Amino acid sequence: MVNRAPKSGPSMGEIAAIILAAGKGTRMKSALPKVMHRIAGRSMLGHVLDNLAILKPNRVVVVVGPDMDSVAKEAAPHPTVIQREQLAPAMPWRLPSRRSAPSRARSSCCSATRPSSAPRR
Repeated sequence: MVNRAPKSGPSMGEIAAIILAAGKGTRMKSALPKVMHRIAGRSMLGHVLDNLAILKPNRVVVVVGPDMDSVAKEAAPHPTVIQREQLAPAMPWRLPSRRSAPSRARSSCCSATRPSSAPRR
């Protein structure tokens, strides 16, 4: 019989998540920020936050673009950080940060508009 018990390591409560939600929605030909577009009655960001809640992360930070107050409001009660220079998709995740999650915590970066980058359980 094979032992399939989970290996020791961080518990599910030690997860930090960074949600990239700074997209302008330019290619969508809309003034509405990309993550605020609604699908099945909820914003894209709302869907990501709801699905992320299943993992019970102890910290969630949402990266927003400048002047995206509607996105910050949708992200509440989670803190937001402003990506002043809007770079290529997922670029903030590639840059080192002094504000990163504690080294013992697992962290995931997920784009609010690219489901394939969502955290895996």
